[in-house]
Amino acid sequence: MILDLNLEILESGWGRFHSDNTSAREELKLAYGRAKENAIGIFRSKCRQTTNPSNPNCNIKGNIDKNSDRRNYYYPGCPQYEFTIVEKDTGENWFCTEKEAQKAGFTKALNCP
Repeated sequence: MILDLNLEILESGWGRFHSDNTSAREELKLAYGRAKENAIGIFRSKCRQTTNPSNPNCNIKGNIDKNSDRRNYYYPGCPQYEFTIVEKDTGENWFCTEKEAQKAGFTKALNCP
């Protein structure tokens, strides 16, 4: 029953796969991959963004590092800017100014000029 629920959550795009020790690991990982590839649930453009659809002029990306929980912001011109994805469901967000990003607890990424 739990496997069915986990599989349903991942297939519908409403959860993230985290590696664990289960016999269903590969099945769960594939379901997660399909949801991400098909951009459904939390992977649709409303949640996972490379550009700001609601205000293109506010183009500073607030990003949370999954390994360290460090809250970085990137602006156009930062080396990783183009590759940075804003995942709204995890607390990441768009900002219009650096001051606004800093007020929200984000720090300029170390590799930004």
